[in-house]
Amino acid sequence: MTDTANKQNNHYKPNWKDRVADNDNPFMMIAAIVIFAILAALALKLIQVNLMPYMKVLGLPEFKPSNTPIVGWAMDLLHLLYFATGAVILWFLVNLAQVIWILIALDRRAHRTAVREARKELDRQGSQHESDGQIRKLKRRATRVPFFFIAASGWIALAAFVAEFLINLKAYPPIRSWNAFIAGLTIGDLSPINFNQVAAILWGCFSTELVIIALIIVGQWIWSHKNADN
Repeated sequence: MTDTANKQNNHYKPNWKDRVADNDNPFMMIAAIVIFAILAALALKLIQVNLMPYMKVLGLPEFKPSNTPIVGWAMDLLHLLYFATGAVILWFLVNLAQVIWILIALDRRAHRTAVREARKELDRQGSQHESDGQIRKLKRRATRVPFFFIAASGWIALAAFVAEFLINLKAYPPIRSWNAFIAGLTIGDLSPINFNQVAAILWGCFSTELVIIALIIVGQWIWSHKNADN
């Protein structure tokens, strides 16, 4: 039996050379898993760093992190969870609110249910024309009710970003002297601004979400590769 005939056989399993030739490189899965593991390890350190402004705002004592990668970072998180429970819980709730719109955006089942409920509402309303503008407005609003959780998640995330910005602003004040800052504005002198503090604020506000998005992207890559058609 020839190679072509073997490949047409339903029980034929291509070897790794054939898979590479067909652009189904098995090493891509290994690369994706390694990247995902690296991101997960960095997330341990990232959480610990981003907890610092919450601890400052709550008046908790300064924490000295471990210099041991991964294992030390994990132990640091356990230590913080025990000694700074309030800061951990507050950080978790704020950041969960920030990423909830991402989780909802990826929930295809929830989207299908919302579409189905909206169609049911349209079917209940029928095609009868209403002359009253207020009634038409209420009917249109009723069809949007199943999608409320999608719209609300964006507002929740925005409020959470504002809250985290204020927390980081309190922990890392970017202006050394307001009098010097106001006077400097008139001559274009930006030296009263502590740009290291500004960078710390931006990092605290956006780094967690960026790592979560990266983890989701790589995780989806792994899932798609694993479930691809042979």
